[in-house]
Amino acid sequence: MPHFSHLEQVPELTGSRYPPPHAQACAPTARRRLGLAVGLSRIGVTMTRIPPGARASQRHWHSDEDEFFLVLEGRPTWVDDSGSRELGPGDIVGAPAGEPNGHRFENNSDRDCLVLAVGNRSDLDVCTYPDLDMKTTTGRYRIDRSPYVTMKGEPIP
Repeated sequence: MPHFSHLEQVPELTGSRYPPPHAQACAPTARRRLGLAVGLSRIGVTMTRIPPGARASQRHWHSDEDEFFLVLEGRPTWVDDSGSRELGPGDIVGAPAGEPNGHRFENNSDRDCLVLAVGNRSDLDVCTYPDLDMKTTTGRYRIDRSPYVTMKGEPIP
C-alpha cells in the first residue's frame, strides 16, 4: 500500500553525523529524508539545503551505492577528482557505485542551494573519504553507533 506525505510535513534536520572536526563544514546543511517519510527502506531520497559557505558532505565515494542528484535551486559547486564545476537548476549528476571518484557539493554562492539526492541504500556499502583518514563500515544505516573508522579499521569516536 502506498504511503503519502507532504514536503512541509517532513522534518528538516540540520547537522552532521561526521565525527569532529569533519562535521563543522557540513553542520549548517539541512536535510529532509523524503524516502524514509513515505516508508522506503531500499531507496534513499533526500532533499538537501546547503547554505552559503557550507558543504553537503565531505568528499566521498561509495562501493555499493549509486547516487543521482538534481539541482533544484541555487548554484552549488560539484567538486570531484577532476576539479570543480558550478551547476544550476535542472543540472543532474550521477556518481556510480564502485567508481573511486571522491565528490561533494559545496555552496560558494550567496544564497541557499537545494539539491535532490536519490540512491540505493545498501548495507554492504563502504563509503571512502579520500581526503581524510576515514571510511564507513558496512551496516552504516544503523543509528545506534558511529559507522566511521580509520582507513585501517580503527574506530573513530
